Amino acid sequence: EHVRAERDRITAEYRELIANETDRQQFAELLGCAKTVFPYVENHLFYVEHWFHSVFWNKIRQVAAVMKEHGILDDIEDIWYLRRD
Repeated sequence: EHVRAERDRITAEYRELIANETDRQQFAELLGCAKTVFPYVENHLFYVEHWFHSVFWNKIRQVAAVMKEHGILDDIEDIWYLRRD
């Protein structure tokens, strides 16, 4: 609640600095948009990052299946023992 009150105080102060009504109206519209999309932007990184890791690890398993098929690995899960060095 304290953070919201601080947000409202700061935006009110900035609104008072705007010279004309057209700019104040645009400020209000953009502020409303920012308040709407903020939770989605914050959560977006979480979902994209986890989606990427899922895709990446599944692709690694597909590579491991090809390596097993060609006799390079004994088991698909052996891919996790490989190191870059």
